[in-house]
Amino acid sequence: MKDKLPKGWEWKKLEEVGEVITGNTPPKSVVKYYLNGNIPFVKPPNLGNGIVIQTQEYVTEEALTKSRLIPKNSVMVCCIGSLGKVGIAGTDLITNQQINSINFNNKIVNYRFGYYYALTLEKYMLENANQAVVSIINKSTFSKYNFPLPPLSEQNQIVSVLDKTFEKLDQTIALVEGNIQKLKQLNESVLDEMFEGKHANWKTENLKKLTLKIGSGSTPTGGQNSYKESGISLIRSLNVHDWGFKEKNLAFIDEVQAKKLSNVEIENNDILLNITGASVARCCIVPENILPARVNQHVSILRIKKELLLPKFLHYSLISPFYKNQLLYNSSGGATREALSKNMLEKFEINYPTIIEQQRIVTYLDQTTEKSQKLTQYYQNKLEALKRLKNSVLDSAFKGELRRAKVIPITQPIIDPYFARTKSFNAKKKADKQAMVIALAIEAHEKNGKSLYRTKGEKTVEVIEKHIDLDFGRVAKKMAAGPAAFEHLVKVVEPLAKEKKWFSVQEVKGDNYDGHKYIKAENFNAFMMRCVLDLRPKLQEIRRVIDLFANMKTTHEAEVVATIYSGWNNLIIRKTQIDDEAIVTEARENWHDSKLKIERQEFFNAIEWLKNNNLIPQGNGREVI
Repeated sequence: MKDKLPKGWEWKKLEEVGEVITGNTPPKSVVKYYLNGNIPFVKPPNLGNGIVIQTQEYVTEEALTKSRLIPKNSVMVCCIGSLGKVGIAGTDLITNQQINSINFNNKIVNYRFGYYYALTLEKYMLENANQAVVSIINKSTFSKYNFPLPPLSEQNQIVSVLDKTFEKLDQTIALVEGNIQKLKQLNESVLDEMFEGKHANWKTENLKKLTLKIGSGSTPTGGQNSYKESGISLIRSLNVHDWGFKEKNLAFIDEVQAKKLSNVEIENNDILLNITGASVARCCIVPENILPARVNQHVSILRIKKELLLPKFLHYSLISPFYKNQLLYNSSGGATREALSKNMLEKFEINYPTIIEQQRIVTYLDQTTEKSQKLTQYYQNKLEALKRLKNSVLDSAFKGELRRAKVIPITQPIIDPYFARTKSFNAKKKADKQAMVIALAIEAHEKNGKSLYRTKGEKTVEVIEKHIDLDFGRVAKKMAAGPAAFEHLVKVVEPLAKEKKWFSVQEVKGDNYDGHKYIKAENFNAFMMRCVLDLRPKLQEIRRVIDLFANMKTTHEAEVVATIYSGWNNLIIRKTQIDDEAIVTEARENWHDSKLKIERQEFFNAIEWLKNNNLIPQGNGREVI
C-alpha cells in the first residue's frame, strides 16, 4: 500500500491528517431520541453514492448526548460488514458503529481528495480484515492507514480533474445500469403479457394433476462438513435462479449419502423451485450436465406430465410476475419464515393451452430471452469495464500522474442505441408493426383456404393504419391499384421480414399479370406470438378488419373499398364539406385515370359497405396525394 510518491508528496497516517470518529447508535429503547428528529442517522446501506444528506432514520438533538456528531464534509467509511463502502457527510449527522469517519484537517487536506482516496481502500481492507463471521477493521487499525499527502494546491487540481472525469463516468454507469434494469422490466413485461390472467381457450389444473412428483430433499448429516470435493451433485437454493442454474458453490455428496436421498433423485428436465427463505419461488430447469443430482430441503422437484405441459412452458409460467406474485403471497401466509409447503404447491393452479400452442409460446420466449440475456451480458461487461476504468483513474491520481492534467478524455455518455428513440429505430419499429399486420392477414387468408398477395395486403394495411390510428412509417400515394406505398413495402418491410425469417415474397406468373404471394418462413409462428403481444390492446379490432378483407372474393373489391376509405379520409383531413357524391368524386374522378374505368355505383356500394361494417374514417394519418 505504501508506494513511492512523486516529489513534494509525503506519506501520513489517517489520524495525522484528520480526526477519526467511530459512530454509535443512540439507545433504541429511548423513543424520544428518534421521535420527530431532524439529524440524519447513517448506516452502511446509505453509503456508496457520494454525498449523504437524507436517510431512512433521523434522531433528535437530545440523542447527540448519547452519540458522536459527524461534521459536514467528513468522509465516512464502512469498517464492519460491507467493508470499503464510502460516502461524504452532506450535513452534520451521526453514524452507527459500523462506520468510521474522517474529519479531515482542511488546512492540509481537501476533503474531496480524501474521499477519492478512500474509494481505493476497499481492496486493501478486504485483504486485511479480521477473519470473523463478519469482516471487521477496528478503529486503531483504520487510523493507521497510510494517506498520500500532496500540497493542497495540487490536491485541488487533482480533485478538479477527478470531479469532471467521475461525473462523466457516473453518468455512463447510471445509463448502463438503467439499461440493465430496462431489460429486466422488459423480460417481466413480456412474461406478464403472456401469462397474466386466465385465457378463455386454455385449460386450468392444479400442479398435483399436472405433475408426476412434487418433493424436496434434506441435508446430509454433518451439514457442509460432510460435502465432498466431487461426486453426486447436491443442489441448494443458492444454485436455483429464475433465468438459469448457477453452478457456483455447487455441493457434492458420495454414493452412500445419495442413497439416503434416492427419493429425490433428479431427472432431466425436472423443474427446480426454491421453497424456503429469501430466495423462495426462484425457479429453473435442471441442466443435464450436473446430473446425477439430489436436492436439499430448501428445493422442491416438480416433475411434470409431459403429455400435458412442456417443461419450458411451466418454467416461464412460474417465473412470470403473475404466477411469481401468487407464489410469494402464498409463501408469506403468516409463517415465521417464507415457505411453500407441498400442499400449497399441489393446489397451485396453472392455466395452459395445447402442446402445439405451448411450443409456439416457448419458441417465442426462447428467442426474446436469448436476445435479452445477450444484451444484459453486454451491459454487465460494459459496467465492469467502466468500474475498472474508475479504479485505473484513481490509481493514476494517487501515483501523481494527474498532476498536470486538466481533464481525462472520457467519451460523453449517450443514450444506448438499443433503447434510443432515434429516427432509424422508430422506422424499424414502424416497419415491424406493418409486418405484423401482414402476418396476421397471411394467417387469416390461410384459414379461408387462400393466399395473401402483395396488392391486397397493401389495401388491408392502408385501412388498418388509418382506422386504428397507427403509424407504419409509410406515405401512401394515389395509384392505379388504389392507395399504396409500394416503395416502403418493397424496400423496407419485406426485406426486414425476409431477414428475420418471418415471411417472404414469391412471384407468381399469370396469364394477364404477375402477382406476388406471401409465404411463411421458419420464424413465422414465433413472430405471430409477438404480434399478439405487441398489438394486444387493439388486436381484436385489427383482426376484425383483416377478416373483412380476407372474406372479399376479389382483389378488385379490396381496391375499391380501400380507395373509397382513403378518399373519404382525405376530405376529413382537409375539413371540406362531405357527402357521398363528394367522396366518390375524390376516390374516382380525382384519383387516377384507371379508376374512371370503374362504374360509379361500385364506389357508392363501397361507401355503404364501410358504413355497414363500422369502418367510418376519422381523419387519422396522412392525406393520400
